[in-house]
Amino acid sequence: NTPPPNHRPATLLWRSIDDTLQVKYPPMKQHHHLISVALAAVLLTKGISASASSIASSHSSRRLRGGRRLSSSAKAGKQQQQHAAFHHNSNSKASYDGGYIHHDDGSMQEEEVMQIDVVAPTPPPMASSLDESTPAAIINDDTPTINEEINSNKCSMSPSQHEEALRQLILTITPQEVLDDITSPQAKALQWLVYDDAIDPPLCPPMLNIDDDATSATLLERYIMTAFYHATNGDNWKECSAPINNVDNNKCTRTITAQSSEVLSFVIEQAFSDTQQQHGRKIGTNSWLTSTPTCDWGGLGCSYTTTTTTDSNSNINSNNNHYYAIDQIEFEDNNLSGTLLPELSALKQLKFLILEKGHLSGSIPPSYGSLSNLRVLDMDYNKLTGAIPNELYDLVELRELDLNDNRFSGTISTRIGRLSELVYLQVDNNEFGGSVPVEVGGLNELAWAVFHGNNFSGEMPLSVCENSDKASPPGKITLLSADCLEDGPVVCSCCDYCGEEL
Repeated sequence: NTPPPNHRPATLLWRSIDDTLQVKYPPMKQHHHLISVALAAVLLTKGISASASSIASSHSSRRLRGGRRLSSSAKAGKQQQQHAAFHHNSNSKASYDGGYIHHDDGSMQEEEVMQIDVVAPTPPPMASSLDESTPAAIINDDTPTINEEINSNKCSMSPSQHEEALRQLILTITPQEVLDDITSPQAKALQWLVYDDAIDPPLCPPMLNIDDDATSATLLERYIMTAFYHATNGDNWKECSAPINNVDNNKCTRTITAQSSEVLSFVIEQAFSDTQQQHGRKIGTNSWLTSTPTCDWGGLGCSYTTTTTTDSNSNINSNNNHYYAIDQIEFEDNNLSGTLLPELSALKQLKFLILEKGHLSGSIPPSYGSLSNLRVLDMDYNKLTGAIPNELYDLVELRELDLNDNRFSGTISTRIGRLSELVYLQVDNNEFGGSVPVEVGGLNELAWAVFHGNNFSGEMPLSVCENSDKASPPGKITLLSADCLEDGPVVCSCCDYCGEEL
């Protein structure tokens, strides 16, 4: 189950097998690919590079999303001290069992452990067998390893150099132990950027240690969105999934819709500066993990952004360094599952995070509290659990907090009073307990406050009722609900609806 120790070619091929296991292929294609790579590893182990290379190259065009792909040349590793003689004709066979190679002209028999017969491919015209004047196949140290042929010119780096440069950039937002776990969405995203991303011109890591420049920001956003794709099981989305084998047959009609929201029609106008509105927004409609810019992927919106750079003397310069930054992620009823990606918190221009009607589980990462520009957090109709992180109450620009129909628990913190711009608060049909905080009544912009379907108890605070449109003088709250039916756990004389009535 493991390659021979200190045998680099076999080790690389076996790692490719391990990577491939993480990738969803149609069943038969997956088996064919794994078997071929395994055979190549076996043959390489015995020094027969010609057949190994032939087997591997037959699958060189297969793309492994989030993993690696084999180049058409499987040459790598140290020179073998003994060169294998191999009969190159259409009827010749080579087999491996327990560590021996057998040929048509006779074979040695040992205790049989495994028997694999491989029909050798017909070679170009040459002698029917290798003799002393014909050099045997040699595995050289200075020839490209797996994937190096594919990306030899990408960013003027070898794949290993490219991966290391990207890794150093990514480590600014992702813990090393997460990136080192090859099964993590983050590790799959890194591998895709190095080995499978076909964007032209390529996005290359900056050679200088410059903070927040447009190149780094754009590259990090592409990494984050690729990791988001894997974290939410993008291959199983209803629409906009990545192409299979470079064939994009996936419908992608997803587009952002905040402009038409009855509550947010005014928010979109307030969310962007005059300069951003002048340059317009980019709205994605393409499938994900394609060669198009990240802002073209369906369900994403981007706006014109100016960055600053820091020179060697720590001086901040705004030198017209512009790019389109992701400001909106929106998917409703697209079969998103898995967990929320912590790295979304690095999208500093994100204003709308809308992931409705899916199967997302786990808790909201506390790091989302650093999304200082966030206007809308809408994650209703999922399977999210845990308490609302205290850090979320630091989102002072938030206009909408929509978490209904999940499995949230805990209490609503008194820190909710910090959300002075909040217009829409909907936390119904969860497992929240305690009482409605008095601070809710101090939210002067609040129009909707929906609390029913929880374990709240006690009396609706007077401050909330005084902000109702039924009060005198009328307040701004036009919709207020709680579990206030007769003998219900909440006493609310000013509620518009009580529980099931809504």
